[in-house]
Amino acid sequence: LTDLEALYDLLVELADVSELETLNTLALLAYYEERLLYTEESHNLFKAAVLDYGTYLFVNNVISNLNVTQSEVDTLATTIQNALDLLVERGNITDLQNQYDQLLLIDLTEYTPNSIALFQTKLAEIQAVILSPNTTLDIANSSFQDALVATDLLINLADKQQLIELIDSTNSFKATDYTLTSFGYLQSILDTTDAFILDLNVSQEEVDLLYAK
Repeated sequence: LTDLEALYDLLVELADVSELETLNTLALLAYYEERLLYTEESHNLFKAAVLDYGTYLFVNNVISNLNVTQSEVDTLATTIQNALDLLVERGNITDLQNQYDQLLLIDLTEYTPNSIALFQTKLAEIQAVILSPNTTLDIANSSFQDALVATDLLINLADKQQLIELIDSTNSFKATDYTLTSFGYLQSILDTTDAFILDLNVSQEEVDLLYAK
């Protein structure tokens, strides 16, 4: 009787492989059909992990094995889940692309060369994010915020017309009509104006300061 009762201890319940089947299907989809949904870098790590545990066919063999234990199934399921956890979704760049396209339409002829250079550098950074296969949601969102304020980098060319007219008005001044010191001071300022007028990077504030001076 004791021997007969001990026979029950020899029986091992069939393993529940439902979770393993689900994870195996998710891994298959991620490996092939949905690979473009993830960053290239994370997908490469995922693929390496899949190859390490034996790929889809190996898991199918485990699932179909009626002698596999629940412990073996659970261990393999954890391994596949860890591989799936390596995947990082790509960020949606639709809004970023639209904002970038709008920035490209801006006429830059009315801005200082230095500010244009900074603006174009920012555009290049945004384009790199758009084209990168490793752009995550956080990166896409951060770049979109940069794109929204990119025009703040642009500085309008200064209006120098009043300054030029004021400088031209000094042509009628005669040194003999003024003290040597005061006329020399005026002349020292005027000596700097030619380069200043030609400099396209001076700000309106700098122009106004020179005008007042």
